[in-house]
Amino acid sequence: MAVTTPQRFAGADEVLAVTRLERLVSRLERRGAPGRAVAGAVHSGAMAARWARSSQPFVLLARDLTADLPDVPLPDGVTIAPYDGASDEPLAGIWATTSAARTRAHLRTCMESGVICLAAWEGERIVAYDLLGPTGAGDVTASNGTCIGLNLHERCEARGRGIGLALLAASLPYTRELGFTRQATIVLERNRPMIAAATQILGFAVTGRAERLELAGHVRWSWQRHGSVCEGPRLVV
Repeated sequence: MAVTTPQRFAGADEVLAVTRLERLVSRLERRGAPGRAVAGAVHSGAMAARWARSSQPFVLLARDLTADLPDVPLPDGVTIAPYDGASDEPLAGIWATTSAARTRAHLRTCMESGVICLAAWEGERIVAYDLLGPTGAGDVTASNGTCIGLNLHERCEARGRGIGLALLAASLPYTRELGFTRQATIVLERNRPMIAAATQILGFAVTGRAERLELAGHVRWSWQRHGSVCEGPRLVV
């Protein structure tokens, strides 16, 4: 199945892993030292508030890897290959300054636990990466035969070129070659462009919905699975 017009969903690429907080922090950081100080305070306050209490609705998506897979062309000059974590240089500047150290440490921890970092490269620089969890990660668990797409992140200056969508498409044959028969992911319910791109172009189907409640650092999920409502500290997809 070939897709020749990913430009239609350029807006989706810009929204795939971009939160409102990230956009605000990035704008503040471009305003020099005072802006960076405010960005740090905003980020810390948001993290504390989220730890204290947050409730987020998600849509569950899944894709059968045994069927024909979409073919989304890569932008000129971009190649897809795993990132092994041996050097930080390919990732320099990919995150907002305020969150870079924390995000880099989180990425390292994920990769040490078996998470795969599939990356879109321009030369020696990573312009986007997609984290793939063979068994899940954090408070999300994969069922048998399923690989979970955990997080897609693009450089701010690379967004809108179709890189994120092409990387997601490339992850499907990649996980199939690893022996998986299904790829699943969860998407914030408000991220309509991502849901549209995943279902209309990449062939994902909506399999249910989930709610993640965090209260003082304790996580509780409730979700639909096989027609039943489940609850617990870990989401199973």
